[in-house]
Amino acid sequence: DANIYIPNVFSPNDDGINDFVTVFSDHRVRRVVYLEIFDRWGNQVFVNEDFDTNIPNLGWDGSFKGKKMNPAVFAYIAKVELINGETISRKGDITLIR
Repeated sequence: DANIYIPNVFSPNDDGINDFVTVFSDHRVRRVVYLEIFDRWGNQVFVNEDFDTNIPNLGWDGSFKGKKMNPAVFAYIAKVELINGETISRKGDITLIR
């Protein structure tokens, strides 16, 4: 019953607030196995593997190949490993606003 939270809206506009989307959790999560984000056509626009939760800049900054993405809805899949070795998967969507 670990608390795992992935925001469903973020605004990467360099104001220092909600500029990244990442995985947030409590102490029962050991690590993020992976976080993948896709555009509406299924193209992968972000992936990060084997990283700690609760560190925003390890997540997605709303860019792809160095260019800022336009506002849109993106899909994500994530897998986290708990401190007991169990893995939990999450999926959903993220709205990018500017």
